[in-house]
Amino acid sequence: MTNTRRTRIPIEPSEVSALILRAAIKVADEQGTDSEALLARVGLVSSDLEDVDRYIPRDTEERFWREFVSEVRGPALGLDVAKALDRGDFRELEFLVRSAATLGDGLDRLVTFNQLLHGQSIFELLRAPDVLRLRYLHPHGSDAAHGRAATQFALASIVEMTRDATERAWHPSLVRFRFPAPSDTGPYEAVFKCPLAFDEEQSELVIDAANAEIPMVQADSALHEVLENVVSRQVAEVVEPQGFGERVRRTIEGSLAHGSATLDAVARRFSMSPRTLQAHLLRESTSFQSLLAEARCDQAKLLLARGRTVTTVAYLLGYRDVRAFRRAFRKWTGTSASAYRNQLVNANGAMKASA
Repeated sequence: MTNTRRTRIPIEPSEVSALILRAAIKVADEQGTDSEALLARVGLVSSDLEDVDRYIPRDTEERFWREFVSEVRGPALGLDVAKALDRGDFRELEFLVRSAATLGDGLDRLVTFNQLLHGQSIFELLRAPDVLRLRYLHPHGSDAAHGRAATQFALASIVEMTRDATERAWHPSLVRFRFPAPSDTGPYEAVFKCPLAFDEEQSELVIDAANAEIPMVQADSALHEVLENVVSRQVAEVVEPQGFGERVRRTIEGSLAHGSATLDAVARRFSMSPRTLQAHLLRESTSFQSLLAEARCDQAKLLLARGRTVTTVAYLLGYRDVRAFRRAFRKWTGTSASAYRNQLVNANGAMKASA
């Protein structure tokens, strides 16, 4: 019996990194699609995709893929998205993979820590003496068009990224897909450059042992250890169970800058009515207004500490009347916004003078 070792950390799904959508929007823009309108339909704006710390609900990503494949045309859109990826798009996790000793080691790290991007395990790596099988776990399903596009992207992005990381035009020995064969397999053959199998039980890359030993060009054991520690801590933060109120607060904080921190807008982010969102918050003994006030208070302190004027801060936090902001700030802190700002500005000036 063949000895097969599995690498997988099963966790409960939570949220996904907004970085995942960046390459898809690039493809949409190249085809002349109104990407801002596309994002707006799922409750996002383009700046969300530039925020490296921005996480979005899974159902928002699901709706994005549905909107994307209905709006943008192409025989294999997921493959197009994979080819549109830029080096470093997936930041620390990608650099962890690139700094591994070999292709196989990099894939092992990718599978172990892919929750950093997806909030759940979406890959499984099966190792046998002569072959690796990198299996995709289909969080979007495989029957609908958006599920097929997500599958194409998941498998092709790994091949494209590791070809760049090894500077070798390697190819799998076989790629399996759980969905039926398309009328034209040409786009698949152009990307994977190997035999293809459709209508299979699983979607996976089959990689022979020789290819798994291909060295990474940027292999660096010391850097790899540092990055693994960084990514481990980040994954712990992402997958740690959070209360619903904390997730809502994070969403509010991310929405303040572009004026969409309203109850209706935030409820849409969670695919629920305002009344339902409030009911969930009430179970945690909080409310939307309380979380909004906390987020505004924290952001106000941060902006004032950076030297922003009281009027500017009031505007950035969504207050139409600066007097209302002044009253709110005093209620939050027991001091005026002007006094708080001046105290910090003066303190910073004194520190620079003594430096």
